[in-house]
Amino acid sequence: MLASKHTPWRRLQGISFGMYSAEELKKLSVKSITNPRYVDSLGNPSANGLYDLALGPADSKEVCSTCVQDFSNCSGHLGHIELPLTVYNPLLFDKLYLLLRGSCLNCHMLTCPRAAIHLLVCQLRVLEVGALQAVYELERILSRFLEETANPSAFEIQEELEEYTSKILQNNLLGSQGAHVKNVCESRSRLIAYFWKTHMTAKRCPHCKTGRSVIRKEHNSKLTITYPVTAHKKSGQKDAEPSGFFLNYLFSGLDDIGMESSFNPSMFFLDFIVVPPSRYRPVNRLGDQMFTNGQTVNLQAVMKDAVLIRKLLALMAQEQKLPCEVTELTTDKSHVNIVFDSEMDKLMMEKYPGIRQILEKKEGLFRKHMMGKRVDYAARSVICPDMYINTNEIGIPMVFATKLTYPQPVTPWNVQELRQAVINGPNVHPGASMVINEDGSRTALSAVDATQREAVAKQLLTPATGAPKPQGTKIVCRHVKNGDILLLNRQPTLHRPSIQAHRAHILPEEKVLRLHYANCKAYNADFDGDEMNAHFPQSELGRAEAYVLACTDQQYLVPKDGQPLAGLIQDHMVSGANMTIRGCFFTREQYMELVYRGLTDKVGRVKLFPPAILKPFPLWTGKQVIGRIAVSVYSKKK
Repeated sequence: MLASKHTPWRRLQGISFGMYSAEELKKLSVKSITNPRYVDSLGNPSANGLYDLALGPADSKEVCSTCVQDFSNCSGHLGHIELPLTVYNPLLFDKLYLLLRGSCLNCHMLTCPRAAIHLLVCQLRVLEVGALQAVYELERILSRFLEETANPSAFEIQEELEEYTSKILQNNLLGSQGAHVKNVCESRSRLIAYFWKTHMTAKRCPHCKTGRSVIRKEHNSKLTITYPVTAHKKSGQKDAEPSGFFLNYLFSGLDDIGMESSFNPSMFFLDFIVVPPSRYRPVNRLGDQMFTNGQTVNLQAVMKDAVLIRKLLALMAQEQKLPCEVTELTTDKSHVNIVFDSEMDKLMMEKYPGIRQILEKKEGLFRKHMMGKRVDYAARSVICPDMYINTNEIGIPMVFATKLTYPQPVTPWNVQELRQAVINGPNVHPGASMVINEDGSRTALSAVDATQREAVAKQLLTPATGAPKPQGTKIVCRHVKNGDILLLNRQPTLHRPSIQAHRAHILPEEKVLRLHYANCKAYNADFDGDEMNAHFPQSELGRAEAYVLACTDQQYLVPKDGQPLAGLIQDHMVSGANMTIRGCFFTREQYMELVYRGLTDKVGRVKLFPPAILKPFPLWTGKQVIGRIAVSVYSKKK
């Protein structure tokens, strides 16, 4: 405790995402990769190659030449590939296309009205403090000002909007905390998307009156610009300030750290590509064969193109005409696109997954290795409907009941039950699969040797012997039984009620999990092949929380909007309409069964209605079933 006052501590206030600048990436890089061959003829990493030891060891047999650490202690280092020519940034290519399409290439101004620019800037500023209502109020202020003022200048519009915006920012109490709410973030995205779609498609520049240039993109790698036939001189407007201040709001988070607050167009282009450490691009070996990682193949293709383009540039410097130069430049851009996203190039058939494909969807790193962990003491199966179990129960088939176990400590009060479970063994329910002794050793119960199980059962309360006497009691891993609590989960887990606790109801003749209809709404489940997971808590604390807090009997309302959680939907509505339709009758046995199932928790006698039809044999209608249940429930509440 004395050393705690000298221990430095930090308090996390927020997290943000951005993009490294070119200077920062060069500082992080430890090696310039120039050799397209990554291994030599003996299988060793080539110098200045994609598996250079300066990037870190690729396996446990190598040592990093940068930090002189082995594979276990070196996390790897970045490298970079310098491109002979600047290429478009694949991540921002679409935004660059939209920006050029909405810009005048004669006066270098945005073709949208200045009123729309100042309105969007003020709206984004009030959203930074979470003032959602002010967004719509700014629109009303601008509309009223444009109606009252004839031909207002951009300065007058900005002054009118700034007056209300500054008032909102001064009276705000939450500060930047309100900007991270989901509704605020969605409103920000909608405003920017609406601006790109509506205001960046003008036919003529409002400043210099020049027609819009025709811009066409080809295969996400080339932009073709057709200038207008006539170009006018730049307008001499004094209120037409540069648009950099506005683009800062459209591309927030992408500006370089430490630079002035002005828009930097260098983020739309790449001069080099970052090479990840070798340990994240391992070479797979199968006997004498080597299988290269897909990322390495993509980076190697970029390097081969870079070497070829450098030769072409050298020949072009000698004034030699080469007809294939444009094709090679386009191919290099396509390979750069594939490094980031292999779906950007539709023409190239043989390609490996890019960075986007490595991260996204079910086979990506996040869902495959972080969100889809396999656990013990769990079961997964198809669900089927069962109206004969309670709403807080889950039907467990016998194949699961003999595999799921709970570590039950042996006491004088439960020793008889646990002895019988040990004698039954792992294949007979209710039984047990293992006994854990006081010293931690485990005794697996034989499925065929009844004598061994009886001997273990007789010694459940016998203290252990040994020099250091073990403390505690023996523990029997017994089968799940009726009344045990299980956590049910249906993926995707979109809200809290997607995981609820149910009591086990063992069904010996079943093969799948059985779920009551009333729980379908909470899990968003139907019975067309849906699967669910059942988790068996392994501690008394976990069981207590499941019984008291997470049980379906304690879940009444949806946390999102307060709507009722449990209810009869879909199949129940159809069956209820069919049961009460005219001409639907039930025999005495069917009527008794339906009424009994509807009043399983009622104590005492139930007085039945007389049959609706007496001859040739008694029949009851579906309305009499609903009426009998409703009367019993109502009289019980009174």
